[in-house]
Amino acid sequence: MSSEYKSRVYTERPSYADAETPDKFQAIQGIIATCLSQHPKAICSYSGGADRDILIDIIERTRELFPSLPKVKYVFFNTGLEMRATKDYVKVTAQKYGVEIEEARPKVNIIQAVRTYGVPFVSKIMSEGLSGWQSKNIPLSIADEYDKAEDKSAKRAELKERFPGCESVINFLCCCNSAGEPRPEIQLVINSSKVYARFYRGISARI
Repeated sequence: MSSEYKSRVYTERPSYADAETPDKFQAIQGIIATCLSQHPKAICSYSGGADRDILIDIIERTRELFPSLPKVKYVFFNTGLEMRATKDYVKVTAQKYGVEIEEARPKVNIIQAVRTYGVPFVSKIMSEGLSGWQSKNIPLSIADEYDKAEDKSAKRAELKERFPGCESVINFLCCCNSAGEPRPEIQLVINSSKVYARFYRGISARI
C-alpha cells in the first residue's frame, strides 16, 4: 500500500510552523524584519482582502517593534472591477496604519486582456496549464504514454528531451512532478479539475 502523498509545502515546512501561536508570530516577525533590512525598498501588493489585511497588520506591527526598519510601499491594483466598497476600505486601512497605499492601474484593461488572452476559467492554474499546452503544441497523448510506461521516471525524462522547454506543461498533462513521480492529487496538474481532465482525455482518445 502506497504511503500518503504530502507536498513539499508540508514536508519542507519551517520548524516554526508547528510552534505555538506566540512563538510562530515572533518567528514571522523576525523573518519580516530580516527581509525589510535586506530589501529597504520593498513593495507590498494590497488588495483589501483578508489575507492582505493579515499581511499589512503583521508588517506594521513588526515596524513598530523595530523602529529602524524602512517604510513599506503598499500598492493597490485597481483593475476596474473593484467595487466602491473595496476602494473605500483600502483608504480606511491606509488611515488605520498611517501608511500610503498607492493606487495603480494595469497597462491593459480588462476588455483588452480578455480579447487578447481569453477568459480564465476554473482556476489560474488550469488556465495557465491549458494555455501552455496550446502554445507549445504538445499532443495530449503524452499523458497516455506516461500512464502506460512501466518506468515513469524514464518516460518523463524522454518527454523532456522530446519537448525541450516544456517541463511545466508535461507535468501538468501527465500529472507528475519533475522527477517523473505520479502526483495526480496536487493542484498543479490537469487532474485538479476532474471535469476538464475527462474532457481533454476524451479529445486525446479521438485524435
